[in-house]
Amino acid sequence: MEWIVLGSGTAVSRGPRSPAGYAARLGSAHLVFDTGPAKLLRMGEAGISFERLTDIFYTHLHPDHVADLVAILFARNNPGVECSERLTLWGPEALPAHLESLRAAHGRWVEARHYRLEALAFPGEARGEADGHPWRVSSRPVAHTPGALGYRLEADGRALAYSGDTGPCPGIVALCRDVDLAVLECSFPDEEAVEGHLSPGRCGRIAREAGARRLLLTHLYPACEALDVAALARREFDGEVLVAGDLMRVAV
Repeated sequence: MEWIVLGSGTAVSRGPRSPAGYAARLGSAHLVFDTGPAKLLRMGEAGISFERLTDIFYTHLHPDHVADLVAILFARNNPGVECSERLTLWGPEALPAHLESLRAAHGRWVEARHYRLEALAFPGEARGEADGHPWRVSSRPVAHTPGALGYRLEADGRALAYSGDTGPCPGIVALCRDVDLAVLECSFPDEEAVEGHLSPGRCGRIAREAGARRLLLTHLYPACEALDVAALARREFDGEVLVAGDLMRVAV
């Protein structure tokens, strides 16, 4: 399993960082997590076929995590595009209503013409198969906006957790329990930490408490760019700490 960073930034998109988006590669197939602005572009740069996607998981519905859904749906309707038989969107309880709002705004341009499109409130656990690789995704509520979710993906005998946006909470610790890779948002410096988000020290403590093997810091606001966020996280966590960048690939 490989984790691909499609966007390591936030709503404040500067320099080489674009807003949130990630993909897990299983064989030649991909599961996508969040699709903020420019994710259709980043998928192309990463060699990920938007046409062949079958499952996208959303942590919450802030624009920097969901905005390119409409671009993906529009692209799948273009002439000559051969799509997978289905596309299932998983996410918070409000996700089906969000899809309906896109349909109301854009009409037939985002309707699924040649495939089955469904938006589902995440049931707590989902299982599937991608290119012959069985996978299991589970979720927990996290401390961000009402209904926000974090995810845990298990496949090929490995496990990773993705926080989405969250503050410290039992849910994210549970998702990160004994994972091979904890992918945690690291929005602000410790001295500027705010409710509903993490900082380097908070990320390190979560990884340590959960017994994670490695930590990947992502979702960096500009205030963190001038900091050695990895070194700050290592004050709390003695495992390997990585700092995400757009199009970075991490073997899990």
